[in-house]
Formats: sequence, C-alpha cells, structure tokens
Amino acid sequence: MTSPRQTCSVPQISNRRFSEDDDGALGIWLPADCPFGNLRFGLTNIMLGVDEANRKTASAFERWQSLSGSMSLRAYSRHHLDLESAVFRLRRVADEIVSMHAVLSHLEQLGRYPDRIGINGVGTLLKHASTLNSSPYRGHQETLRTLTSIDNAHKHAFIGAKLPLAGGHEPVVAVLALRRNGLSFGPKFFNISMRSLVEDFDGFYNDCLAWLAGWSQRHLHRAAA
Repeated sequence: MTSPRQTCSVPQISNRRFSEDDDGALGIWLPADCPFGNLRFGLTNIMLGVDEANRKTASAFERWQSLSGSMSLRAYSRHHLDLESAVFRLRRVADEIVSMHAVLSHLEQLGRYPDRIGINGVGTLLKHASTLNSSPYRGHQETLRTLTSIDNAHKHAFIGAKLPLAGGHEPVVAVLALRRNGLSFGPKFFNISMRSLVEDFDGFYNDCLAWLAGWSQRHLHRAAA
C-alpha cells in the first residue's frame, strides 16, 4: 500500500490577466489587421496556452504527490501524459511568440508586414544566431533548446514506455530521443526537472511579454488611426 509523498509547491508560469472587454491582454495593444491573422487574438491564445500548461503541470504534481515509491504503469502513464501535454503547450506557446515577434519586428523596421514569416518557430529560430542572441531571446537559448529536444522526443513516447521514472523528490520529464528515429544513432536520455523547466520558461515568457508591451507602447498611435 502506498502513502502520499511529502507535499511540494507546484511551479507555475506567471501570466497576465485579460478580460473580454479589453479584447486582449491588459496593457498590450497589438494590431488586428495583420494578414497572417488578428494579433490580439493570437496573444490571447498564447496566454490561454500558458494557463493550460499551468493546469497540466499542476495535475502532474498532484498525481505524483498522491503516490509513494514506484508508480504502476497506468498511474505513471497518466502522470507522464500530463507532463507531455504541459511540454507540448509550452513549445506551442514559444512557437507562436517567435512567429509574432518576427512579424512585429519586420513591421517596425520596414513599415509593412512581411510576405512570409521567415522565422516561424523555435526550430527555425535556433538556426539564426543573430536573432537568438538578441532581445527577447538573449539568455534563454538553452531553455529553448531543451524544450525543443524533449518535445521532439515526446513524438515517439512508446520508446520510453519501459522507463516509469516519476522522480524521487519531484516530477521529472524522462524521455528517450532517437536521432532520425534510428537505433543506429544511439538514443539520448533526457531527465529534466519539471520545476526547472517551468521556472526557466517563466523567465523567457515574461521577457517576451515585456518586449511585446514595449512594442505596443511604441506603436499606440496606430490604435487611434
């Protein structure tokens, strides 16, 4: 018979609040006439995505705390799915932020929207060192690389099905990654503290919101046009 683990605090990403009346995040105005989509709606989706990642993270911690010792495969699978869902949400949020940053940067520099979004996600961003080393990404490169690696590894979750590792002290993201899906390349094992991942992403996310707020302040005249 198992007993609950010692209670630990649940890490959460700090998020801005928004209301239906404000049509977006408080304090951040973004244009609605973008040919790639309404950016106010896009920011709302980003914020809701963070809320969902927080919810899944909380669920994973609650499941982890409900058991001691080894989890059954069924219990571990539910716990693992919560972690996987949280990581997927964080990666999706990061991709959407990167795309939005590319569009707004182009608009600010050239006075028009781009014909195509060149840097349209984290995977592309990691190949552009100059952008990656500038605001708002500076200082968050390793967080983005880690997030990308474990999100890609989660695409083949069955590979790690024999590794019911729930973490001895706190939940961990434990996955095996196969380069090009081939055993000949050798698997790479990831064992990442979920708390560390959430806390690191919190720093990235709030630096990005600060950048968006700065862009908004510089372009408020467009709102009145």
